[in-house]
Amino acid sequence: MKRSLPCSISTLQTIINPNSSNLLLYKFLKTVVRLAIHLYFKKITIKNLDLVPQDAPIIFAANHPGAFMDPIVIASVINKQLHFLARGESFSNSVSRWIFGNLNMIPIYRPSETPELMHKNKDVFNHAFSLLEKGGAIIIFPEGSSKTERRIRKVKTGAARIAMGAEAKHNFSLGVKIIPIGLNYGQLHRFQSDVFINIADPIDVSTYAKAYEEDQIKAAKLLTNRIQDVLEEHTVVVTDEMDAFIEHVEEIYKTDLKRDANIHADDKEGDFRVSKDIAEAVAHYHKEEPLRLRRVRQKMDAYILGLNRLDLKDHALTKKPPQSSLVKGMVMTIIQTILGFPFFVYGAANNILAYKIPGKIAEMSRPDFHAAIALTTGILTFSLFYSIQIWSFDHFLTSMYFESWATLIYGITLPISGMFAIFYWRGLVKNRERWHFISSFYRKTVLTAKLITMREEILEEFETAKDDYLEAREQG
Repeated sequence: MKRSLPCSISTLQTIINPNSSNLLLYKFLKTVVRLAIHLYFKKITIKNLDLVPQDAPIIFAANHPGAFMDPIVIASVINKQLHFLARGESFSNSVSRWIFGNLNMIPIYRPSETPELMHKNKDVFNHAFSLLEKGGAIIIFPEGSSKTERRIRKVKTGAARIAMGAEAKHNFSLGVKIIPIGLNYGQLHRFQSDVFINIADPIDVSTYAKAYEEDQIKAAKLLTNRIQDVLEEHTVVVTDEMDAFIEHVEEIYKTDLKRDANIHADDKEGDFRVSKDIAEAVAHYHKEEPLRLRRVRQKMDAYILGLNRLDLKDHALTKKPPQSSLVKGMVMTIIQTILGFPFFVYGAANNILAYKIPGKIAEMSRPDFHAAIALTTGILTFSLFYSIQIWSFDHFLTSMYFESWATLIYGITLPISGMFAIFYWRGLVKNRERWHFISSFYRKTVLTAKLITMREEILEEFETAKDDYLEAREQG
């Protein structure tokens, strides 16, 4: 028995031609999500936003490491009304169809999940053509699925086929642009991490007109390969085998590389370039000098094992314990901890449930969905709890003890105190690591000193390898 079509043609028409209420809802949700995104990420860096044309039909083709966090991030920074190609299986009931339809999502069916509905993609493509003909903008994630990893999986031909199909209807005069976007997250699933949005130069689809006339399938593959290459240029690409090792190299060596290149700590584009250079250098040695790479990895593994045995982090070993200022540092830490504690308690008491519930719910989902679910659930929990808390304060306390303006002040303190509580707690964790290292240094001097020596040897290996790699790159 064939499955019925979970999204009707009338629903698609609503998506393509939203009425005023749909548009208002879309704009409202976009405003809410934009605020949430800027609270979730510590810093959002966008490169080449000026390359996005305002008067041309556009297909944004992005990598897909963060599930539905990815379209949220892109929609929050692109100043255009966007439509999203999404899995047709998500439109399986009336509720999801209403929600996704109002979010400008268009169902697309995949042979791996709903092969019996693949023929419906013809209607989907036609509606996508209509969007582009009206100068609209579509987001496609051409890898086809989401996985939190630093590599670009095989890009599917859907984006190229839609772009070329729309152009072919207008003799390649429509002006469709494909703009690849590289999403580079710091620590995606960690609150207050960073994201670098790397927008590429638009690809002019009309330049493939001749190839399309000669062979449509071959032309689609050519354009798809171009998208793949550009996405790889705009993201950090590592293999599964080297991923953990490269993370350790970044942890130990990236700060030194950035300092040598005069890259400021807040320069996320510079940080991206350094990460990409590290990944490319490791790939070079993996191919050209595998024995040398294996030797360095063995030293790294031994060093990481030593850190784990002493329950230490690498950054704790970057400097020897400042014995002369040890007492002063301890006194300042204690004073700051004591003075900040009442504010921490206030912030934690007013935010703990709204903050913890999204995290617990996210833990029950697939790993690559954690950040997106935590964000969207957090929008609901913070809105709900803040509303209840403000109402309760106004109803039970303001009328009895305070003036009416006190409710406004209380409401303002909720998010501020919540952020303070988070940073206060993280500061406590860092201080614990610092004093734990100092304690370990004086209680286990031999072991800690050995780790410091191992670290210095590894850095020397990195410096030599860097010089050799740069020389080989210049010669090659």
